[in-house]
Amino acid sequence: MSIIHFHYSSFENSGEIRRIKNINEHLVSQLSDSVIEVAFVSICYWFRKDIRFKLSSKVTRKLVFPVLPFSYSTVLGKHLNSIWTSLIIWCLCLIYKPSVIVGEYSVAGQSLRFVKNSIRCIVDVHGALREEYEYSMGNNADPRMSGCLDYYERAGMAKASYIVCQSNEMKRYLLDKYTFLKEDHVFVYHCYADSSRFHIDQDVRFSVRKEINVLENETVFIYSGGLHRWQKVKESLELFHCYYDKYDSGHMIILTLDVATAQKIVNDDFCDIHDRITIRAVAHDQVPLYLNAADVAFLLRDNVVMNAVASPTKLAEYMSCGLPVITTSVGKCWLEDPGYIFNVDDKNIVDIDHFLKDIKRSNVSEYAHREMSIEVDKEQLHKLIESVKG
Repeated sequence: MSIIHFHYSSFENSGEIRRIKNINEHLVSQLSDSVIEVAFVSICYWFRKDIRFKLSSKVTRKLVFPVLPFSYSTVLGKHLNSIWTSLIIWCLCLIYKPSVIVGEYSVAGQSLRFVKNSIRCIVDVHGALREEYEYSMGNNADPRMSGCLDYYERAGMAKASYIVCQSNEMKRYLLDKYTFLKEDHVFVYHCYADSSRFHIDQDVRFSVRKEINVLENETVFIYSGGLHRWQKVKESLELFHCYYDKYDSGHMIILTLDVATAQKIVNDDFCDIHDRITIRAVAHDQVPLYLNAADVAFLLRDNVVMNAVASPTKLAEYMSCGLPVITTSVGKCWLEDPGYIFNVDDKNIVDIDHFLKDIKRSNVSEYAHREMSIEVDKEQLHKLIESVKG
C-alpha cells in the first residue's frame, strides 16, 4: 500500500523535523515501502534547495508546495490555505491512491477537507496549538484565530482513524477535550533519545572540559536548543549568574544554531561573566559530547498547559547523558519520578551543588535508558502498526 506523509516543516536541523523523521522511520516506513512525502512550506523557502531533503530512505518521492501568503497570521489566510492544501492532498490521492495518510501537527485537519472516509488518517499531534498561540501572542492574541485553531484541531481529531501524541498528559488532554475520541485509538510517542548516541562517556567528559578550560571541580551548566522567549534562555543565564556571584566559580555552555543571537544576549546582559560562557553551534550528533562535559542542564518552562502536555526531547537527551535537570514545577508533568529535577520554584539555585552531591550520574542515565529511550517509543508505535495492518 502507498502512504502520503505530509508536514509543514522546512529545515532539516530543526527540533520538530527530528520528530517527523522518527515518525516516518518508525511508523510510516514500517507500513509501506511506497511513501510520498509532501512538504507545505512558506513561499519564501519554496525555491531553496536545502528544503529538498527526504524524511527517510523509504520516501519514494518528495513533493514541495508553497502555503498561501498570510496563512499563519490571518484567519482568512488560514481558511483559504486550508482549501488550497486540501485540494493538493485530494489531487495526490487521485494520483497515488494511498490507503493511509499521515498528517503532522494539531491542525493537520486543515489539509484533510476532501479526503474520503475510506482512506485511514493518522494525525501526529505535537502540542496544544491554541494555547501555544495565546501564550506567544499574550494580550495581542486574536480570539478569532484561537477559534480557528480549535476548529482545525477538532476537524483533524474527527477525521483521524488514529492519533499519535507526544505525552501521556497530552493524551489525557485530548480525551478530555474531545469526548468522541476512543482511548485505544490514541497512542503516545514521546520522541525520546537514542541511547546508543546519548550515554555517559567519561573520556569524552575529560577531553571536552579540557578543551573549554573548565577545572575538574567546577560545576558546568548547559543549555541546548533554540533561543525563543518560551525557552527562557535569559532566565537560565540569570540563574547561572546568581550561582557564579555566590561561588565565583562555574561554567555555562550554550549549544544553539543561532550563535550570533546568543552572543548578543551575553554581550548585552551578561558581559561581566562572558568569559565563563561557551557558545557553540554543533551538529545534533555532536551534542552528546558537550552534555557529557556538563553536570546539570537547564530546561526552564512556564507553568502553562502547552508545557504541561509537552515531552521535551531535550529532557531525555540530558538525562541519558546523566544530567539532572533544572526546571520549574511543570517538570512534575514530564516524569513519574521527579527526583532528578531541581525545581527553581521551590529551591534556590545556589543550593544546586548540594542537590548534585546526592545524585549519581549513572543512576540518571540508567533511568533514562529504561524509561525514556527510543525503544520505548517503538513499542508504542508497534501497537499502532499492528492496529493499522489489522
